[in-house]
Amino acid sequence: MKRALAILIAAMLLAGLGACGGKGKEDETAPIPGEGSGTLTLVADYSCGSEIPNRQEYPYSYAGPENDGPGVTDMAQGLSELTGLDFTLLEVTTAGSTGMLIVWSPESSLFTIGERGLEEEFAFFNYDSLAWFMLDSLYQTILKNIPAMAERDIFYAMENGEGLVLKNLSPPMDFTLETPYMGSAFYFNHMGGRGDPIEDEPVG
Repeated sequence: MKRALAILIAAMLLAGLGACGGKGKEDETAPIPGEGSGTLTLVADYSCGSEIPNRQEYPYSYAGPENDGPGVTDMAQGLSELTGLDFTLLEVTTAGSTGMLIVWSPESSLFTIGERGLEEEFAFFNYDSLAWFMLDSLYQTILKNIPAMAERDIFYAMENGEGLVLKNLSPPMDFTLETPYMGSAFYFNHMGGRGDPIEDEPVG
């Protein structure tokens, strides 16, 4: 029932969006029902590289100890239930004294969408818009619910412990662990400044 309701909400809110820069309807309803002891704010970010933010916020009830506050895994779970995409993370750990390292699961839609196909409820016309949506939505959801992270670093990684590599992006991107993730607008305006396009291996 919870899954069906989440998909229905996602269909109403996200239908008709463009590949990049689409805008969903405002949602002023009660929180998406979870089984939890608190409420966090999910941020669906459709900016897709634009310097003009295009984001929608949705309340979400999460499960967890009442006094601990929401964790990043709660946020990822909420985004999964809202959108129907798989935001599964393997782990979230500290990176240095001030940073956060987020390891994406190989089962997430970042890696499996080519096998599953796009969800019918979404107007993501290509892999690029879907991937940037996922990266930005988790990033902005963290900043919204953990304000202290605005002054700290957030890194995206893969299960092998290296920086996130998305070969299906155009151009393919290597988000190195040398510098933090700062949102898609940075990459569109400073391509190669931090996460560099993957270069083909030389022939011969």
